[in-house]
Amino acid sequence: MDSIDLDPQPILGIGSDKYQILNRFRMDLGVITLVIVRYPIYSLQMNKRLITFLSILSLFVSTLLVPANAAIKVGAKCNKAGITSVTAGKTFKCVKSGKKLVWSKGVSISKPKAVPSPKKTAAFPEVPVPTSFADLYEKREWIAYSVWSKFNKAASQPSVTLPTIEIYKGSNTPNNVKDPKSFLKQVVQLFPGVTLPKKFVVFYWNQKDLDEVTKVALSIVGAANIQKNFDETSGPFVRCNNSTDCNVGGAFIGIDGTAYIGIGLPDNQNENGGNGGVEKVEFYHALQLFNYHSNSLPIPSQGRNLQSVHLPPFWLNLGAENLVSTGLANSQNIDRFRQGTKYKSWTDQVVPNFSKDWVNDYLDIKYLNTNWKDSSFATYRPHALMGQQLSEIFMAIKGPSVLLDFHEQMSKKASFTDAFKEIFGVTWEEAKPELVKVIYDRYLNNY
Repeated sequence: MDSIDLDPQPILGIGSDKYQILNRFRMDLGVITLVIVRYPIYSLQMNKRLITFLSILSLFVSTLLVPANAAIKVGAKCNKAGITSVTAGKTFKCVKSGKKLVWSKGVSISKPKAVPSPKKTAAFPEVPVPTSFADLYEKREWIAYSVWSKFNKAASQPSVTLPTIEIYKGSNTPNNVKDPKSFLKQVVQLFPGVTLPKKFVVFYWNQKDLDEVTKVALSIVGAANIQKNFDETSGPFVRCNNSTDCNVGGAFIGIDGTAYIGIGLPDNQNENGGNGGVEKVEFYHALQLFNYHSNSLPIPSQGRNLQSVHLPPFWLNLGAENLVSTGLANSQNIDRFRQGTKYKSWTDQVVPNFSKDWVNDYLDIKYLNTNWKDSSFATYRPHALMGQQLSEIFMAIKGPSVLLDFHEQMSKKASFTDAFKEIFGVTWEEAKPELVKVIYDRYLNNY
């Protein structure tokens, strides 16, 4: 039985220190115990009959009571048959033995079995993430969280079966990462159900091994595929950014559906010192390009640093690859991911005259087959800046698959504007004002 404790408040005008100690009763687990509480002195003229009654009652009860925490000995004398006491994890009962009342053997109290707590699962709080261009501006502050949560969810996807991966590296080239397969797995988990190339062949080289790996690649890849890569990229497959150092990556799909990955390492690269960033980017590129192989659509460049008309804008390719790399790297750390989505400092460096008008002009569809196709160094940084922000917005609305959806649509000869309408249900011109507002607001408030 639960204990009941009543603490009467002192009458107004009587100090809190003026209390008289009286006896009162407490019922606890079926045993009456004596406790002491403080009652205010209501008057020094107390009814004599009440005093006499309380005194007799107190004396009577004191002969029956056993303190709840008193030590009990089996066979020791007790006062009233039937009363019980709990001590040391056992329940003792006062029973009649012959002419005596004694404490029985204690009965152990069985402890309730602990109920295991429900297993916690990763759950994301209900937040107002954008779901279309109609609510994009209203929910713009949750773009980064929406994107991060999708990367976080992808990391817990079931394991996937990967195709064969062959790795070749120059004799002086250190191992960039311990296991490239782990990074391919992360990329594939981001796109459940994606169709994979039949095989991946990865080449690593540094400046010392440039000529060596060029020859090895030619013997393995074949002259026809080397020419195919040149036609699509207007550059060699095995290359270095300058005459003294390599820090480059590339991917293309061979005639038979094999994905070829090339990664040139800087000369100061340590053994297993890579973080997988380049591997993730190039594996992702291979998944993009495999759509064109599947649909038998050639994608020759329009000239040096000008991409094929069948490819999405260069800003989308560049922004998506950066987002895939940083998103997978920070899928378990939202704070670090958010830090990377604060673009104000980067914007001020890349576009000193950044304004809403600049954004509006950059997103003008008139640049579709000119500036948006230009992959030269002059446009590289603005494309990277804008492309990553646009890719985040697209992924926040449609999920990771959108980063491949454009390639799937355009590999079937859809234009960029048609693909955009098919994916989002609105035209580029309808979405553009919302994009301008959101990108500029994120710049001003750095979120």
